[in-house]
Amino acid sequence: MNLHGLPRYHLKVVRLPISPPARPHSMPKSTCIFKHAYAILIRMKEVIYSLIIIFLAFAGFFIASLIRQKLKTHAPLTCPLGADCSAVIRSRFSKFLGIPLTVWGMIYYAFAALGTTASLLLPQLQTGGNAFLLITASMIAFVFSMYLTAIQAFVIKEWCSWCLGSAIVSFLIFLVSAIKLGGMFPLLLAEFRPVVFITFLFGLIIAFGGAIIYTVLFFKFLRDYKLSSTEKEVLISVENVIIIGLGLVIVNGVGLFIPLAGWYVTNPEFILAAIAVLVLSVQTVLEKADIAPRLTDLYDADIIPADDDHSYTRKLAYAGGAVSLVSWAALTLMTFIKFHMSFLALLAFYVLFLVIAVILSQVSEYKLYKRSLNR
Repeated sequence: MNLHGLPRYHLKVVRLPISPPARPHSMPKSTCIFKHAYAILIRMKEVIYSLIIIFLAFAGFFIASLIRQKLKTHAPLTCPLGADCSAVIRSRFSKFLGIPLTVWGMIYYAFAALGTTASLLLPQLQTGGNAFLLITASMIAFVFSMYLTAIQAFVIKEWCSWCLGSAIVSFLIFLVSAIKLGGMFPLLLAEFRPVVFITFLFGLIIAFGGAIIYTVLFFKFLRDYKLSSTEKEVLISVENVIIIGLGLVIVNGVGLFIPLAGWYVTNPEFILAAIAVLVLSVQTVLEKADIAPRLTDLYDADIIPADDDHSYTRKLAYAGGAVSLVSWAALTLMTFIKFHMSFLALLAFYVLFLVIAVILSQVSEYKLYKRSLNR
C-alpha cells in the first residue's frame, strides 16, 4: 500500500468502438474486412459475457428471494444437500446493519442484472466509469460472500446449500466480469486509482477507529461484569463498522495491487500490510463473530457470571482486541511510512508488538478478575 517509490504511469482507458472505423482509400480491402470481422468478434464476446452475467444475476436474485419468502412465511427451507439450512438463515448473522442479508442480496443481484443489461443495450453507457462500478460491486459481493461462508464453517458450523449457491454465483459474476474486461481490467483499476486509494483510506480510518472504540467500550462495559441490552447493541453496531472497513480495505487493496503487482511483491511494507490484513480477517471472524457472541451468551439477567468458562472466553476477547489494535496500527504505518528495513525486520517488530500487546491485555484481564473477587 505504501506509495513511496511508486513508479509513475500515464494510462488511459479507451473503449473499443462498436462499429469499425471507415476504411481509408489506401487500406487494402482484405485488411478492412479482417478488422471489421475482429470488431464483430469483440462485440460478440462482450454480448456473450454480458448474457452470462445477467443469467447469473437472475439466479442469485431467485435464491435470495426464495430464502426471503421462506423467512417471511416461517416455512422450512429444504436443503438439497441434507444440511440444516434453517439454522443458518435464522441465525444471529442473518442481518447486517439491521437489514436482512436476503434484501442485500436481492439489491445487489438486481443492480448487476440491470446495470449489465443497460450497458449492453445502450452503447453510450459503455464507459470506464460504469465498468469500474460494476466490477467493484461484484468484487465487494464476492468478498462479503467469503466472509459469510467463513461464518457458516467456523461459527454456525452448519451449511446452507442455498447460501453456498449464492456465494458461488457471486464468485462467478466477479470472475466473468473480470474475464469480460480482459487486459482492460488492470488498466481500468489504474485509471481509477485515486478513487480506489481514497476508498481504501476511508475503510482504513473507519475500521481502525472502530477497533479503538470497540476495545475501549468493551473493556468499559465489562468492568462491572454487567452488559445492558443497549450496550450490546452499541458493540454490535461498532462491529459492523469494523467489518465494513475491513471489506473496503481488502477490496480496494486488491484494486491497488493488480495494476502494479510486480512492484508491490518486492515492497516489504506491502507484504507486511498484507499479513496484517490476513491476521485481521481471521481475528474478525473468530472474535467479532464467535468469541464476543459466546461471551454474551453467558449473561444471565445482564450479569456476567464469574466462572471459569467466562474467564477463559474473556481472556480470548482481550487478546483478540490487542491483536486487532496492533494489526490495524501496523497496516496504517505500512501505508504511509517507508521504513527502509527488510521484510524480516518489519515482521520481527510486528510479532514483538503483538506479543507485548497480548501480555498487557492478559494483565489487564487478571486485574479486572481480581477486582471482581473483592466486590
